[in-house]
Amino acid sequence: MTLWDSVRTPDPSATKSFSRSGGFKGTATNAVYLIQRATEMWGPMGGKWGVDIVEDHVFQGAPMLGDAGQVIGHEQLHVIRINLRHPDGVVPGYGQTMMVGKNKWGPFTDEEAPKKSLTDALTKAMSWLGFAADIHLGLWDDNKYVNEAKKAFDEAKKDTPPPPANPPQVELLTPEEIANVTALANEVGKPIEDITKAYKVGSLNFIKRSAYAPIIKNLTKLKTETTEGAQQ
Repeated sequence: MTLWDSVRTPDPSATKSFSRSGGFKGTATNAVYLIQRATEMWGPMGGKWGVDIVEDHVFQGAPMLGDAGQVIGHEQLHVIRINLRHPDGVVPGYGQTMMVGKNKWGPFTDEEAPKKSLTDALTKAMSWLGFAADIHLGLWDDNKYVNEAKKAFDEAKKDTPPPPANPPQVELLTPEEIANVTALANEVGKPIEDITKAYKVGSLNFIKRSAYAPIIKNLTKLKTETTEGAQQ
């Protein structure tokens, strides 16, 4: 229960009440906030944890009727199934959004339906691991509980030092420097992957500029050794 207990109570500032047709009401948690909490636990998304899309479909729904009762089309429901990978296993998740439908203004198409479905699936899968579980357990229906949670988070924020006014910027290789490294590496037959692995990054785009001179120096040395070897 260590993971569950550490992520079960969300920051109230990252939650929002909502209501849907039929009188349904609830509380939604900001998906980016949940991703931030997961990043705090496991590191950047795509590393020790991430999302794999298993299925992505659009299904025909109920008929949409015109003013005279005639069928003018059908609802289209976007449904997605994912696997949420984390250090201890995999959790499935389903999400759905009405992509084509009809409301009081008439027929509509929701171009953001796939994104909404993915967010829906992700937040549901994360809730099964305990993320924002207090909401799904009904504890958010108690105003006293929410106020206590808000007070606790506000006090925690007071103890957190503010970020520097002008945080230091990390300078990365410029496009010209990347082109120089790539050209020289290709000339001496040095795989780019060897360079990126040496600096523990996935691309030359993420190498610091301070590494440019050493990289060029090593590649130039390799070029010299290759040339001298060919002359012997």
